[in-house]
Amino acid sequence: MSMTAINTPLSTIALAISLIMSTLLLSSQTTQAQDVYFSQFYSTPALINPALSGNYQGGYRVFSQYRSQWGSVLNKPIVDFAVGGDAVFDLPYSNGKFPDRVSASMVFLSDEYGAFDFGTNGINFGAAFHKSLSGQSHHYVSAAAQMGINTRNFIYENIVFADQFDGVNSFSLSTGENRPENTFAYFDLNIGLNWSISLESIRWIQVGISGQHVLQPNISFFENIEDPTGIIQRENPLLRRFNAIASMEYDINNRVRLIPRALVSVQDPFTLMQAGSNVRLAVGEQSGRAVQFGAAARAVSTVDGLAITEIQLLTGFEVEGLSIGLSYDLNITSFSATGQVPGSFEITLSYIGAYLSDGVECPKF
Repeated sequence: MSMTAINTPLSTIALAISLIMSTLLLSSQTTQAQDVYFSQFYSTPALINPALSGNYQGGYRVFSQYRSQWGSVLNKPIVDFAVGGDAVFDLPYSNGKFPDRVSASMVFLSDEYGAFDFGTNGINFGAAFHKSLSGQSHHYVSAAAQMGINTRNFIYENIVFADQFDGVNSFSLSTGENRPENTFAYFDLNIGLNWSISLESIRWIQVGISGQHVLQPNISFFENIEDPTGIIQRENPLLRRFNAIASMEYDINNRVRLIPRALVSVQDPFTLMQAGSNVRLAVGEQSGRAVQFGAAARAVSTVDGLAITEIQLLTGFEVEGLSIGLSYDLNITSFSATGQVPGSFEITLSYIGAYLSDGVECPKF
């Protein structure tokens, strides 16, 4: 971008905005896009691993998740929202209490960053096959694929450039900047595998791996812009992301259950790890009513290696097939010049229909 330095506060603001826009739009080799991340990743399982679709005892499941991040230090917080559902069907050729099954899922995801109304929206459709390794107990290996159409966009209305300054007190002139289209769409592909088993001593063990953005779609706003100079980089691939997930449910007694979980996510050159545990306390005589409390720690890669950056506290409750989870992420790193501690709030809601209360329960939140 060509800009003329003007010694006024307004021009300084314009220069800063232009630089931020360059960071958001220009496709550099050192800055790559990263994915939306939910702390309660297990509440929208198809987003982290499509093979988790349909991996529960019931006929269908609907879920939603909302996350507001860093509202205390940003004028507009980063807001993520997901809503979707999946349904599972027994295959007619398979016999036993736990037959082979297939499932289908649909998830809508929205990621909105307040500055310039920059956002990503997408809808993903998945299909999974669950192979029973024992017709009389829960023991499955699952494989799945997920395809999605996503859009990225921002709004020019609140953006000004230095060449729009009229020399007095406003930015009313037209700009000569070579601006790209402010919206585009791209196709995405995710795959996943999962293994789950229920034992007498352990209610539920689950281990899965997934690969996201297999085709590494181009997410550059400048892909189709006219550039006689040839200096604009048109490619900015959405790097592949690899996830490994493990969870377990263990009954300490007939009312108290321990639910540890762990996630490792790698999107080169970034690494994220989260580990923690919930405690489920049954309420009343009905087995489908309970409250949960939990905590987790998250570590991310930095220039000095992995470092713990956030502590998560969680509570929730469930009534039959309905589950609600509330969590707050406390950022323990200090990057706010105001001294405020940034945090993130998250709420989840899910419901399993045609729920089989005498079967093996799937982790709900």
